[in-house]
Amino acid sequence: MFYSNDEDAAIDITSSEIELMKTLVEKNWLIARSQEHYLDPNTKQMIKNLTVERTMTLSEIANS
Repeated sequence: MFYSNDEDAAIDITSSEIELMKTLVEKNWLIARSQEHYLDPNTKQMIKNLTVERTMTLSEIANS
């Protein structure tokens, strides 16, 4: 995820990330890894990296 580097952006980062992770889990995704925030060296934007996984059956893939 890339966050705005605009000082006027009213983003509640923690709440936004928790809501995203809750939604992913509700949709049967596994949060495999949640890395710390870091700054993009070029844009100076805050970045959060989530690695998610989901195992699907062949019929689920065929019907998606």
